[in-house]
Amino acid sequence: MEFNGAQLLVEGMKLEGAKYLFGTSATATLPVLDVVYNTPQINYIQSQHEEGAMYMANGHARATGKVSFCLVGPGPGTTNCQSGMAQAFYTCVPSMLIAIEDSTEFYGLGYALHHGLDAVAVMKPVAKLSIRPERASRLPDLMRVASRLALSPRNGPAFLSVPRDLLDEKASVELVTPEHYRIVSLPADTSGEIAKALTILLEAKRPVVLAGGEVGWYGAQDELVRLAEILATPVAGTEGHKGIFPEDHPLALGVIGLHGRPYAHRAFQEADVILALGTAFTEFGTGWFSHKVIPKNVKIIQIDVEPSEMGKIYPIEMGIAGDIKRVLQSLIQQAEERIKHPLQWKDNPRIKELQSQKTEPLAKLLDAAMQFSANS
Repeated sequence: MEFNGAQLLVEGMKLEGAKYLFGTSATATLPVLDVVYNTPQINYIQSQHEEGAMYMANGHARATGKVSFCLVGPGPGTTNCQSGMAQAFYTCVPSMLIAIEDSTEFYGLGYALHHGLDAVAVMKPVAKLSIRPERASRLPDLMRVASRLALSPRNGPAFLSVPRDLLDEKASVELVTPEHYRIVSLPADTSGEIAKALTILLEAKRPVVLAGGEVGWYGAQDELVRLAEILATPVAGTEGHKGIFPEDHPLALGVIGLHGRPYAHRAFQEADVILALGTAFTEFGTGWFSHKVIPKNVKIIQIDVEPSEMGKIYPIEMGIAGDIKRVLQSLIQQAEERIKHPLQWKDNPRIKELQSQKTEPLAKLLDAAMQFSANS
């Protein structure tokens, strides 16, 4: 079928199931917005500033787990998005920024109105892919590559710098649906490795779980709750992922690190085993890579989709590379087979101790309030 470049960009968004396009309108983006206007599947949300549009796209991607799209104009319109791109890159958010740049006829002429900017080079440090198509027929391919990379371990943003003249250029292309260019899930590890990890957890006296963003990206929240309850193990989230484990659950420690609670840090300092799920052990979460939160001699079982993360910050007892959800499912299955008469986690003395530590500050605050009221 024949499409122009603007239509190809919107078709690429539709193939990814996009329901929203975030952006700030500019003269250069109008051809794309004309197509969006006539595309009922996609609603355009206008921001008053490009930075806000990028952060909206990031938030939407976090909420849905899908690629989210942001459309901006050239030069400063693009650079205004760099902080949002950096945030997406750092926190593994699958956003795609599409910037409509100056037409190819102006390349190398110092087009001062839009800074004569090499946008691809500017965005490379904060994107999994930063690229510029040179003809309209390449747009479907690059949209596929960008979407696949955005949702490939680890997730992250992609940037397309599209010359304005490509929006009008026509091309005959065959569109390809996502199931033909993206895997559905990663394989879990071998049963032997799962068994070894479970043995370490069962032999531990004071295990804890540290849950990172990958638990959410792979939809493993329910499995995390189930495993924590089977093992009667407290769970903390990493910085930026508050709520990855239900905050009102008795096993919840909240987050650790810069904004962590004292009882959470105490639980980690006293731990003999840490099950680390999809976390990069960032500076804010660890006290700048110190042992303020993660103790020196603790055994760490690290599960991550990215093998290069294993033992990068702290030495580990063992690592398992694979889909977080499927690894947790395997752990649950083996735990249910091996633990014939599990102690109810609600009756576990350690959990009762944790509950008293969590309510102690609140009780002191209420006592102080009552005394203040009595003296008023």
